[in-house]
Amino acid sequence: MSATVVHTRILSLPTHAPIELLDITERVAAVVREARIVDGFVQVFVRHTTAAVRIQEDEPLLLDDLRRFLAGLAPADADYGHNDFRVRNASHASRRAAERPLALPPAAPGQQRVCADQ
Repeated sequence: MSATVVHTRILSLPTHAPIELLDITERVAAVVREARIVDGFVQVFVRHTTAAVRIQEDEPLLLDDLRRFLAGLAPADADYGHNDFRVRNASHASRRAAERPLALPPAAPGQQRVCADQ
């Protein structure tokens, strides 16, 4: 019988556009290889409400359609009550993220489970 092993890695993925789709397949595969994991499962999550992880085919026209869909779902220039605070300007991004499934991230000892402003 083998022991249960948990391997944790944090990947930082800088983005540069309001709607950006990143293929992280190879980065996750590299973590699995480096950890020498042969059998098990991988859990991927994001700690911010305006981001999401989804499994999606890397087909350029489909990804363009998805970007257009998300832009139309919650346009950046719409009048959002959440934006009335004048110090916040990401209400449309929160709305887009609200359409995605929720998964609570695992917490390492001494770490919070979500961003500090939630």
